[in-house]
Amino acid sequence: MNQVLNPFDLLPRREWQKRCYDLFFLCSVVLATAFRDKFNNPGVMHKKVCKFLQYDPSPEKLISCFRGSFKTTYLLGFIVWHFIWSLILKKPVSICYNTATKENAENFMTDFHTIMLECKFLHKIFPFLPSTKPQYRRFTLYRVEFKWFKFHVSSLEVKQVSRHYTFIINDDLVNDDNAYSVTEREKVKRRWKFQQSILTMYKKFKVGLIIEVGTPYHNNDLMSYLMTKVGFYTKFIQPYKHKNGHLALPEVYCQEDFDKIRKKQGKSIFATQYELRVLYDQDKLVTEDQITYIDFMATNYIRKVIVDPGGSDELAKNTPTGVIIVDYTSAGTIDQIYEFRDWITPTQFIRLLMQIKRDYDPDEIRIEREKFTTTIADTVDHLALDLNIAFVNPQNMPKPKRAQRLKQWFETRRWRFSRSCPQSIEDACEHPDEQYKELIDCMAYAVDPQVLEFPKNKYGRPEDDEVPDRGFTEELERIMKLNTPDTEMADAIF
Repeated sequence: MNQVLNPFDLLPRREWQKRCYDLFFLCSVVLATAFRDKFNNPGVMHKKVCKFLQYDPSPEKLISCFRGSFKTTYLLGFIVWHFIWSLILKKPVSICYNTATKENAENFMTDFHTIMLECKFLHKIFPFLPSTKPQYRRFTLYRVEFKWFKFHVSSLEVKQVSRHYTFIINDDLVNDDNAYSVTEREKVKRRWKFQQSILTMYKKFKVGLIIEVGTPYHNNDLMSYLMTKVGFYTKFIQPYKHKNGHLALPEVYCQEDFDKIRKKQGKSIFATQYELRVLYDQDKLVTEDQITYIDFMATNYIRKVIVDPGGSDELAKNTPTGVIIVDYTSAGTIDQIYEFRDWITPTQFIRLLMQIKRDYDPDEIRIEREKFTTTIADTVDHLALDLNIAFVNPQNMPKPKRAQRLKQWFETRRWRFSRSCPQSIEDACEHPDEQYKELIDCMAYAVDPQVLEFPKNKYGRPEDDEVPDRGFTEELERIMKLNTPDTEMADAIF
């Protein structure tokens, strides 16, 4: 018969209590027994979060981790940790957990109730903890109080007056309901400022702790303000991927999980929620309402192909090759009629250009001048003399600055897209958060003074300001002559 092993046969209670002083150990070993969906699969990132919460001496902390990283779960463990050691050390602690909505506050308190009533392992290690509701001075959906420990939950929907705490946690004050309205954003900031009055903080006696936790949504929301413009917070910021490209939480997620989320959310939302990067309005090239489509093809134009050559191996983290075709029209617009972006070999690249030459008959093909592109262009000149390849020189201008030149073309609706260019439209709307920037680079070169060229009289048709001043009789004779059937041509056909 198998006998269930008692944890206290391995270590005495006193040793268990000592080990539970470490927040990560308490959460991952003890509190995990109260849930099936929390504190599971702990990783290195969780250990760093716990270390930051427990040992960083700063009285003002900020934590921003990617969505789904269980940061709120470890905040729950941190409050339990304070409860335990406040009773052991006989140190008064008053905690307020504050969030955006009343529902979220209630859910957080429900999880705290679950631990305090149902985590039997915790009570075996710390038998002095109350395990039934009557033992508490207060045990409600919003307040738990026992001896000198006080824990309340609140939200932005509740007025916080006549209360004072030594410890405040603001968790996800910013959400998708209040981040995209100027009025709502200012309301959250105002409530946050008034909240500082209920925090009891005495620097001389090392009393008072505030922890801001959340994910940014907008460049002007509260979380973005705290992350970028407030310098007195000690900050723990962890996007879904480290700078070296490794996942921050490989114990739970794989790259395919995030790729799928990116496709569903779009690059802009994914950037804020998982990469923790917020787009500033002035950095955006175009908004969706500024996208202009081609209603009819121009008849008077100069057609050019713009190429940003790349690598041939996606797995080697090479950038792909980007190609666009634009028509510079006599109306002063730039009409983009073609896009291509993929990893192709030099041979495939030459074949692509030859096909474009055959199908679209461009006036010119422009390739970005770089060290390796010079070699490519020389090779193409030897193999396909009729491609008429020229260069466009970056002139040491940074790519972000080149891309910003497109903004005026979008705002004035002088850049028009064919509906067969969805990727270019998406990249323009997502800039600078698009994953690959080759199409944007090509578009930026299209408005470069080296390339920019509008037609004057390509097809022999006079422009409006070039029409000669004729009399009525002379003009009528000219029109009649133009409309006279060509009998010689008719005889040749029939």
